[in-house]
Amino acid sequence: NCYVGVSASPVEAGPLYVYRNRFIDTKLAAFKLGWETSSSVGPAYFYHNSVYSEVPGSNGITDYGGHLGSNMVFRNNAIFVQRYALELSGLQVSLDHDNLQTPGSKYAVWQGAEYSGLGDFQGASGQEASGIQALEGFAAPPLDLSLAATSPNIDAGVSLPGFNDDFCGAGPDIGALELCPPATVPPAPDSLPVSPVPTSVGSGSTIAPTPSPDNDAGHGNSDCAHFIVICLNGSHQNDPITMLETQLDSKPYA
Repeated sequence: NCYVGVSASPVEAGPLYVYRNRFIDTKLAAFKLGWETSSSVGPAYFYHNSVYSEVPGSNGITDYGGHLGSNMVFRNNAIFVQRYALELSGLQVSLDHDNLQTPGSKYAVWQGAEYSGLGDFQGASGQEASGIQALEGFAAPPLDLSLAATSPNIDAGVSLPGFNDDFCGAGPDIGALELCPPATVPPAPDSLPVSPVPTSVGSGSTIAPTPSPDNDAGHGNSDCAHFIVICLNGSHQNDPITMLETQLDSKPYA
Protein backbone atom coordinates (compact mmCIF):
# COMPACT_ATOMS: atom_id res chain seq x y z
CA ASN A 1 0.00 0.00 0.00
CA CYS A 2 2.86 2.33 -0.96
CA TYR A 3 3.44 4.91 -3.66
CA VAL A 4 6.03 2.85 -5.60
CA GLY A 5 6.89 -0.80 -5.05
CA VAL A 6 10.56 -0.68 -6.16
CA SER A 7 12.41 2.35 -7.49
CA ALA A 8 15.48 1.30 -9.46
CA SER A 9 16.26 4.79 -10.64
CA PRO A 10 19.08 4.75 -11.46
CA VAL A 11 21.07 1.49 -11.37
CA GLU A 12 24.59 2.72 -12.10
CA ALA A 13 26.38 -0.46 -11.07
CA GLY A 14 24.63 -3.83 -11.08
CA PRO A 15 23.66 -6.49 -10.94
CA LEU A 16 20.44 -5.74 -9.08
CA TYR A 17 17.99 -8.58 -8.40
CA VAL A 18 14.34 -7.98 -7.51
CA TYR A 19 13.11 -11.50 -6.83
CA ARG A 20 9.93 -13.13 -5.48
CA ASN A 21 8.27 -10.07 -4.00
CA ARG A 22 4.56 -9.37 -3.51
CA PHE A 23 3.21 -5.84 -3.96
CA ILE A 24 -0.33 -4.92 -2.93
CA ASP A 25 -2.14 -1.71 -3.88
CA THR A 26 0.81 0.30 -5.14
CA LYS A 27 -0.46 3.80 -5.93
CA LEU A 28 1.75 5.14 -8.76
CA ALA A 29 3.74 2.16 -10.06
CA ALA A 30 4.99 -1.24 -9.07
CA PHE A 31 8.39 -0.60 -10.71
CA LYS A 32 9.92 2.82 -11.35
CA LEU A 33 12.91 2.67 -13.71
CA GLY A 34 15.13 4.98 -15.78
CA TRP A 35 17.16 8.12 -15.30
CA GLU A 36 17.69 11.47 -16.97
CA THR A 37 21.12 10.43 -18.24
CA SER A 38 22.40 7.21 -19.77
CA SER A 39 24.25 6.29 -16.56
CA SER A 40 21.54 3.81 -15.48
CA VAL A 41 23.18 0.84 -17.17
CA GLY A 42 22.24 -1.99 -14.77
CA PRO A 43 22.02 -4.82 -15.24
CA ALA A 44 18.83 -5.24 -13.21
CA TYR A 45 16.78 -8.43 -13.12
CA PHE A 46 13.14 -8.58 -12.06
CA TYR A 47 12.16 -12.23 -11.56
CA HIS A 48 9.02 -13.88 -10.15
CA ASN A 49 7.25 -10.88 -8.64
CA SER A 50 3.48 -10.60 -8.04
CA VAL A 51 1.67 -7.27 -8.21
CA TYR A 52 -2.02 -6.70 -7.44
CA SER A 53 -3.32 -3.16 -7.21
CA GLU A 54 -6.92 -1.97 -7.15
CA VAL A 55 -5.86 1.67 -6.74
CA PRO A 56 -7.23 3.80 -9.63
CA GLY A 57 -4.40 5.03 -11.85
CA SER A 58 -1.91 2.40 -10.69
CA ASN A 59 0.69 1.26 -13.22
CA GLY A 60 3.02 -1.69 -13.59
CA ILE A 61 6.46 -1.22 -15.19
CA THR A 62 7.33 2.43 -15.85
CA ASP A 63 10.25 4.69 -16.71
CA TYR A 64 9.03 7.51 -14.50
CA GLY A 65 12.61 7.99 -13.28
CA GLY A 66 13.64 9.08 -16.80
CA HIS A 67 13.53 7.75 -20.33
CA LEU A 68 17.20 6.71 -20.48
CA GLY A 69 18.76 3.50 -19.26
CA SER A 70 19.48 -0.05 -20.34
CA ASN A 71 19.86 -3.70 -19.34
CA MET A 72 16.55 -4.13 -17.48
CA VAL A 73 15.24 -7.71 -17.67
CA PHE A 74 11.75 -8.91 -16.65
CA ARG A 75 10.82 -12.60 -16.48
CA ASN A 76 7.97 -14.57 -14.85
CA ASN A 77 6.20 -11.59 -13.25
CA ALA A 78 2.42 -11.48 -12.63
CA ILE A 79 1.16 -7.89 -12.74
CA PHE A 80 -2.43 -6.70 -12.35
CA VAL A 81 -2.91 -2.92 -12.20
CA GLN A 82 -5.64 -0.44 -13.11
CA ARG A 83 -4.03 1.82 -15.73
CA TYR A 84 -1.05 0.68 -17.83
CA ALA A 85 0.77 -2.62 -17.33
CA LEU A 86 3.70 -0.96 -19.16
CA GLU A 87 4.56 2.70 -19.72
CA LEU A 88 8.01 2.92 -21.28
CA SER A 89 9.35 5.48 -23.75
CA GLY A 90 13.01 4.95 -24.52
CA LEU A 91 14.25 2.65 -21.78
CA GLN A 92 16.03 -0.44 -23.09
CA VAL A 93 14.35 -3.46 -21.48
CA SER A 94 13.80 -7.14 -22.17
CA LEU A 95 10.32 -8.46 -21.36
CA ASP A 96 9.13 -12.06 -21.68
CA HIS A 97 7.13 -14.81 -19.96
CA ASP A 98 5.23 -12.27 -17.87
CA ASN A 99 1.47 -12.09 -17.28
CA LEU A 100 0.57 -8.42 -17.63
CA GLN A 101 -3.05 -7.33 -17.38
CA THR A 102 -5.35 -4.42 -16.74
CA PRO A 103 -9.14 -4.43 -16.43
CA GLY A 104 -9.75 -1.90 -19.22
CA SER A 105 -8.68 -1.11 -22.76
CA LYS A 106 -5.45 0.56 -21.68
CA TYR A 107 -2.66 -2.00 -21.78
CA ALA A 108 0.70 -0.47 -22.64
CA VAL A 109 2.48 2.67 -23.79
CA TRP A 110 5.62 1.83 -25.74
CA GLN A 111 7.87 4.42 -27.37
CA GLY A 112 5.06 6.94 -27.31
CA ALA A 113 2.37 4.70 -28.86
CA GLU A 114 -0.55 3.21 -26.94
CA TYR A 115 -1.67 -0.43 -27.23
CA SER A 116 -4.90 -1.96 -26.00
CA GLY A 117 -3.77 -5.57 -25.66
CA LEU A 118 -0.90 -8.03 -25.66
CA GLY A 119 -1.21 -9.06 -29.31
CA ASP A 120 -0.84 -5.51 -30.66
CA PHE A 121 2.00 -4.81 -28.25
CA GLN A 122 3.88 -7.98 -29.23
CA GLY A 123 3.62 -7.17 -32.94
CA ALA A 124 4.84 -3.61 -32.55
CA SER A 125 7.59 -4.10 -29.98
CA GLY A 126 8.84 -7.67 -30.33
CA GLN A 127 8.58 -7.90 -26.54
CA GLU A 128 6.69 -10.53 -24.48
CA ALA A 129 6.87 -13.11 -27.28
CA SER A 130 5.91 -15.83 -24.78
CA GLY A 131 4.01 -13.59 -22.40
CA ILE A 132 0.33 -13.98 -21.55
CA GLN A 133 -2.55 -11.65 -20.81
CA ALA A 134 -5.03 -13.52 -18.63
CA LEU A 135 -6.77 -13.37 -15.30
CA GLU A 136 -3.89 -13.80 -12.90
CA GLY A 137 -5.59 -16.58 -10.94
CA PHE A 138 -4.47 -15.45 -7.49
CA ALA A 139 -6.12 -17.51 -4.76
CA ALA A 140 -7.69 -14.67 -2.76
CA PRO A 141 -6.38 -11.23 -3.73
CA PRO A 142 -5.35 -8.79 -2.56
CA LEU A 143 -3.90 -10.36 0.59
CA ASP A 144 -3.32 -13.88 -0.68
CA LEU A 145 -1.31 -13.84 -3.90
CA SER A 146 -0.66 -17.57 -4.02
CA LEU A 147 -2.02 -19.27 -7.14
CA ALA A 148 -5.39 -20.95 -7.46
CA ALA A 149 -5.39 -24.46 -8.93
CA THR A 150 -6.85 -23.13 -12.20
CA SER A 151 -4.48 -20.17 -12.58
CA PRO A 152 -3.06 -19.63 -16.10
CA ASN A 153 0.23 -18.72 -14.43
CA ILE A 154 0.87 -22.36 -13.55
CA ASP A 155 3.78 -23.83 -15.57
CA ALA A 156 3.75 -20.76 -17.87
CA GLY A 157 7.11 -19.35 -16.82
CA VAL A 158 10.60 -19.91 -18.15
CA SER A 159 13.45 -21.73 -16.43
CA LEU A 160 15.96 -19.41 -14.77
CA PRO A 161 18.91 -21.51 -13.55
CA GLY A 162 19.71 -20.78 -9.93
CA PHE A 163 16.41 -18.99 -9.33
CA ASN A 164 13.60 -21.49 -9.94
CA ASP A 165 15.28 -24.88 -10.20
CA ASP A 166 12.91 -26.47 -7.66
CA PHE A 167 9.69 -25.78 -9.58
CA CYS A 168 6.75 -28.20 -9.47
CA GLY A 169 5.03 -29.48 -12.60
CA ALA A 170 5.99 -29.06 -16.25
CA GLY A 171 7.60 -25.66 -15.78
CA PRO A 172 8.02 -22.75 -13.37
CA ASP A 173 4.93 -20.77 -12.42
CA ILE A 174 4.61 -17.07 -13.17
CA GLY A 175 4.52 -14.94 -10.02
CA ALA A 176 6.14 -14.92 -6.61
CA LEU A 177 4.72 -18.20 -5.27
CA GLU A 178 5.09 -21.62 -6.88
CA LEU A 179 2.05 -23.87 -6.57
CA CYS A 180 3.04 -27.36 -5.44
CA PRO A 181 0.84 -30.25 -4.32
CA PRO A 182 0.61 -30.70 -0.55
CA ALA A 183 3.10 -33.09 0.97
CA THR A 184 1.72 -36.54 1.69
CA VAL A 185 1.96 -37.88 5.23
CA PRO A 186 2.00 -41.68 5.68
CA PRO A 187 -0.94 -42.94 7.73
CA ALA A 188 -0.36 -43.88 11.35
CA PRO A 189 -0.48 -47.62 12.11
CA ASP A 190 -3.74 -48.95 13.53
CA SER A 191 -1.94 -50.36 16.57
CA LEU A 192 1.53 -50.61 18.04
CA PRO A 193 3.10 -53.87 19.27
CA VAL A 194 2.80 -54.34 23.03
CA SER A 195 5.16 -56.52 25.07
CA PRO A 196 3.33 -59.29 26.99
CA VAL A 197 2.85 -58.60 30.70
CA PRO A 198 2.95 -61.55 33.14
CA THR A 199 -0.27 -61.99 35.08
CA SER A 200 0.83 -64.27 37.93
CA VAL A 201 0.00 -63.00 41.38
CA GLY A 202 0.33 -64.45 44.85
CA SER A 203 2.17 -64.11 48.14
CA GLY A 204 5.51 -63.54 46.41
CA SER A 205 6.69 -60.93 43.95
CA THR A 206 7.11 -61.75 40.30
CA ILE A 207 9.83 -60.22 38.16
CA ALA A 208 9.58 -61.03 34.47
CA PRO A 209 12.03 -59.92 31.76
CA THR A 210 10.52 -58.21 28.73
CA PRO A 211 11.74 -59.84 25.51
CA SER A 212 14.47 -57.86 23.77
CA PRO A 213 16.38 -58.66 20.55
CA ASP A 214 19.65 -58.24 22.44
CA ASN A 215 18.60 -60.24 25.50
CA ASP A 216 18.08 -63.74 24.11
CA ALA A 217 19.42 -66.65 26.10
CA GLY A 218 22.76 -67.94 24.94
CA HIS A 219 23.99 -64.69 23.42
CA GLY A 220 26.52 -63.97 26.15
CA ASN A 221 27.04 -60.31 26.98
CA SER A 222 24.00 -58.20 26.26
CA ASP A 223 22.34 -54.91 27.05
CA CYS A 224 20.65 -54.56 30.40
CA ALA A 225 17.42 -56.53 30.61
CA HIS A 226 14.05 -54.83 30.99
CA PHE A 227 11.94 -55.97 33.95
CA ILE A 228 8.33 -55.67 34.99
CA VAL A 229 7.60 -55.96 38.69
CA ILE A 230 4.17 -57.27 39.69
CA CYS A 231 2.67 -57.50 43.22
CA LEU A 232 4.27 -56.14 46.31
CA ASN A 233 4.81 -58.25 49.41
CA GLY A 234 5.71 -57.17 52.90
CA SER A 235 8.54 -59.74 53.41
CA HIS A 236 12.01 -58.32 52.86
CA GLN A 237 13.36 -61.32 51.04
CA ASN A 238 10.69 -60.93 48.40
CA ASP A 239 10.99 -57.16 48.19
CA PRO A 240 10.68 -56.31 44.50
CA ILE A 241 13.43 -53.70 44.55
CA THR A 242 15.87 -56.14 46.13
CA MET A 243 14.96 -58.82 43.58
CA LEU A 244 15.30 -56.35 40.69
CA GLU A 245 18.78 -55.37 41.83
CA THR A 246 19.70 -59.05 42.18
CA GLN A 247 18.53 -59.84 38.70
CA LEU A 248 20.39 -56.90 37.15
CA ASP A 249 23.59 -57.62 39.10
CA SER A 250 23.56 -61.21 37.94
CA LYS A 251 23.59 -60.13 34.31
CA PRO A 252 26.87 -59.36 32.56
CA TYR A 253 27.01 -55.81 31.19
CA ALA A 254 27.89 -54.91 27.62
